[in-house]
Amino acid sequence: MIGNLQIDNQYHYKMECSKMQYRILGVTDLSVSVLSIGTVELGMEYGIRVPNQFEGHDEEEAIDLLRFAKNSGVNLFDTAPSYGKSEVLVGKSLGEHLNCHIATKVSDLSTSQTIFDNDDSEQHIINLIQRSLRNLQRKHLDILQIHNADISTFENSKFISILKQAKDQGLIKYIGASIYGFDNALAAIHSGIIDVLQIPISILDQRLVQTVLPAAVSANIGIIARSVLLKGVLSSNAKYLPDELFSLREAADRCRGRFGIAWSELPQYAIRFCLGLSGVHSVLVGVRSCSELEYALDAVNLGPLTTADMSLASELPLVDEHLLNPSYWNIP
Repeated sequence: MIGNLQIDNQYHYKMECSKMQYRILGVTDLSVSVLSIGTVELGMEYGIRVPNQFEGHDEEEAIDLLRFAKNSGVNLFDTAPSYGKSEVLVGKSLGEHLNCHIATKVSDLSTSQTIFDNDDSEQHIINLIQRSLRNLQRKHLDILQIHNADISTFENSKFISILKQAKDQGLIKYIGASIYGFDNALAAIHSGIIDVLQIPISILDQRLVQTVLPAAVSANIGIIARSVLLKGVLSSNAKYLPDELFSLREAADRCRGRFGIAWSELPQYAIRFCLGLSGVHSVLVGVRSCSELEYALDAVNLGPLTTADMSLASELPLVDEHLLNPSYWNIP
């Protein structure tokens, strides 16, 4: 989600101008684009509510957008069964394009754990994987990420064993995890089974930069940076945050002012900040239109922030979990 930028007539992206770069994703053999595309907005309502902003896509528009991303050099796409119709749309758009890498997720672990005392627990997880395979029109999953994994996830030997078996059977190529928090990230890294880790990083949330990123580099774990716009906060959408999140709105405005830029430039600075972090292999951005995709591609073409701007960014992070974790916000 780039934000309410009204950029449809301002950006006319030409593929020949693309400077897409690719990085080997940690221990995997996947060469992934430094910009990856999140698809939650294509499958369900998501983000900060903005007056008169379009909602939803028809199927044809979403498919065109995903294929435009592929043709623009993006080859890593993130989805999940819980993202409405997202998995199905990704499958219809990219299922036959095996040079594109798709990362999906296993359903919420808390739901799966309710059946771990039953004999059918293994079959339940396998059924979830097979459903994703059907949705994505693939014979195997490039990356299956444990959604919202925590320390207890990696202590659940039965669940981990099922994922290992699925990998041995060729249903999964690589196992990943999507996490919040320092302790959960280190548990994932030290578990020995995680190939790819998806972690929240942004100009406002740098809590894992000095700790988790070096540990991931040492363990050769692939890192996908998510929430780089903090669900739209690092965009003009911040102006529409509810009053109870005034301090978050103020922090976004402080970023804009500190860099001396317009609201329309803030998302690019946020993307470029993450591009400049050592240890990050791909920066995950949600887009809802081709113009938003072009805007994100332009950020990649501009490259990482300058040393001076990276230094400014180091002065801007927050530390309050209730501001930095959207699950605490009183908005959808």
